[in-house]
Amino acid sequence: MARNRFDQFTKQFLTDALRPWGRVHGQREIVAGTLAADAEFLRSLSPSALGQRYGLLGRMARTSSLFEAFHQAPSPQEFLLCLAKWILWSRQRTRKKTRDLYGHLWLICGGRPSRVIRAFGWKPAVRWPAGVYQLSDNDAWHSKLVVVSELPCTRATLAVRLMGAGKTLRRAIDELARLDESAWERVMALPLVHELYWDIYDSPKQQRTREEEALMRATQQSFQHFQQRIRQEGIQEGIQEGVLQGKREGVLQGIQKGVLQGKREGVLMSIQTLCGALGIPFTPARKKRLQPLGEEELVVLLTALGTNQRWPSAQRRR
Repeated sequence: MARNRFDQFTKQFLTDALRPWGRVHGQREIVAGTLAADAEFLRSLSPSALGQRYGLLGRMARTSSLFEAFHQAPSPQEFLLCLAKWILWSRQRTRKKTRDLYGHLWLICGGRPSRVIRAFGWKPAVRWPAGVYQLSDNDAWHSKLVVVSELPCTRATLAVRLMGAGKTLRRAIDELARLDESAWERVMALPLVHELYWDIYDSPKQQRTREEEALMRATQQSFQHFQQRIRQEGIQEGIQEGVLQGKREGVLQGIQKGVLQGKREGVLMSIQTLCGALGIPFTPARKKRLQPLGEEELVVLLTALGTNQRWPSAQRRR
């Protein structure tokens, strides 16, 4: 269950992150009903158009590619299956004589696949940061493997580190929350982090893994920092311009009073008022669920409502 949750987060992240730069097909079927890749990316921008702004992920998107993501380390059998998908996919592209004829295979691994690296002779990629490996000296296989936990902790690698696991993911989320509100990583990824947080929160506590519990604690700390920034900069401006523009008079005032004064009762009132303005049902069951939450958790919920304009989804069946 936990692995599915993190895998779904990573796959959705890949789709949302790559979409501005080309066409993205999640669960791209390579052989109908038999083999599917996590994501197919067909670039529409020239490599020079991406420049340096988008860091490592932007560099990875300079070529049409298949992406396969693993929250933990893939086994040799899983790697061979990915390689088979890429060979079949490249063959299809060769027949169609498409741009980026062979394309590229990217394996994004939350854990280090030591057996795969040793057995198949992966080597540190030339002119790529630490943590990126290639399958041959001349990259004839057009394949690279990213060990997310080995990437340097810089702004350039942040988007890729958000597809990591354990401490790597928690640190990346903390860095994400500290970025300026206009940062492209934050705009793209923060709503997905909110969804992941509430997906874990909605699951029975006894069924959560240690990694999920640790992530919730780390996310709360990050959102506490985010909450402080909201209070400093004024949540009323973002809500008024982005969410409640043209809505009932008085909503903004209620949110400002509740959040900026930092009173738990006021935040509850703000949540109820925002739900009414957005047409989100604020049922007795939802109100009851909020009773044990502290002020910080309520502000996290209020932020998620303002960002996503819907009540956080309950745990999805898989």
